[in-house]
Formats: sequence, C-alpha cells, structure tokens
Amino acid sequence: MRYVDPSGHDAVDAASFMVNCPRPTHKVNSAWDAHFYTDWDNKFKQILDAPARVNSQGDAIYRSKITTKPSSDSTEKEIALYNEWKSLCPDITSPVKHADYRNDAPSAAYGSSRWNGVPHGGIDFYPVDSKNNNLYGSDGTPKNVYAMANGKVVAYTSTFIGTDAIVINHGDYFALYGEISTELRVGDTVTQGQLLGLMTISEQDTLMLHLEILMGDYPEGEFLGGIARQQYQIDPTYVYDYPDFWE
Repeated sequence: MRYVDPSGHDAVDAASFMVNCPRPTHKVNSAWDAHFYTDWDNKFKQILDAPARVNSQGDAIYRSKITTKPSSDSTEKEIALYNEWKSLCPDITSPVKHADYRNDAPSAAYGSSRWNGVPHGGIDFYPVDSKNNNLYGSDGTPKNVYAMANGKVVAYTSTFIGTDAIVINHGDYFALYGEISTELRVGDTVTQGQLLGLMTISEQDTLMLHLEILMGDYPEGEFLGGIARQQYQIDPTYVYDYPDFWE
C-alpha cells in the first residue's frame, strides 16, 4: 500500500527514484560535475513534494511491488496482495505466447527509470523461443498479441512511438496494448484470446508488446499521454505468471 506522509506527500515515488536513479557518487572536480548533484536534488525534491497519487481502490492497494506469484519465500502481506490482484482479474489469459518480458533488460520492468524521469508505466514483452533465443525476425505466433479478456476498444492512437496502441475496457480494469499493428478501432468489441494484432518495430528499432494495466475512471474515447496515464497505472508484472504463458 502506498505510504502517504502526514503532509499528504507521497514517499513511494521518491523511494523508487532513489533506487532506480541513485544520487551521483563520483568526486566533484568541476562546476560541470556539480550540476549532476544539483539536478538530482531538484528532481528528488520535486517528486517528494508531489501530492500522493491514490485515485482508486486499485491504486491504493496495488501500487505495491507485485512481481511474481507467491513462493515459499513470500510474506503473508505479499501473498495477500497477490490474491487481491487475482480476485480483481481472476480469469485473464496471457497477451502473448512464448515471450519473455526480459528480466535482463531493466528498462522493460515496471517502474524502471526513463530518460525524462518518468517511471516506466508498464512491462515489455519481447518474442523469444523456449531457449530464450530472440525471434525478432520471425513471423507468426511469437509476434501475435491476444486479448486478455472480453472487452471493448475505448481508445486508439497511431503515434505510439511510431506504432499503433489501443486501450481496451476489460470490465474491472483497462489494458493498454502498445507497439503493435492493429486494425481495431474505438468501439470494436473483442473476445478473450482474440488476435488483436502483431508486435511491430517502433521508432526505437525494437520489437515488443508494451502492456499497461489501468484502473479507475479512465476517460474512454481519449488516448492519454504517458504522464497523464500515471494516475491510472498499476503493476502488471503478475501477467507473466499466468499458466498459458508457455503453451
């Protein structure tokens, strides 16, 4: 659960920033070196002073670190949070087959730092085979993106890093499927397991699915930018653990 200090400020984003963007530690030898410290301090203060971002039941409960399904090492709290997640979205299936969101690529993880200081709001799936070999140049199943549940397309853009992206209302939550090519448009309905489109190479020369889970009153009909979506985003990493993932 997000920690909000007595002043109404949010300590979670600040803590995440410290972990993902540690304060520079190299010796200051010039005014140029010193600016790294000043820039970091200013950014940290800006994050710490920002109002808490708790906008819904989902946001209040699930902006905790939910990474994988519970194991023998999981605490009671972690198990409880994971079970809350599963009760919220009990019947979803994986949006990809034979893919991995690449633990060895920190930038693919939820909450990882970006060049502009805005945390990564989703997770990225890269097509690989069962031996973890890249299949970037292949056709067929590894590129396919599927609907995780029944739903309706409520937002579309063709300018998502030079690719298509759609937001689907799945009932209790919304899902953003990005960096794909798709023929679906606002108003189209989908069924669970339906092919939505294919992963496609973005302006950053990568082939992946960018997935976000959004909670709360997302404005249907409008494709919000990255910063505007932050207030709705929750950690979707649990999707990686669904049993059909390696079928």
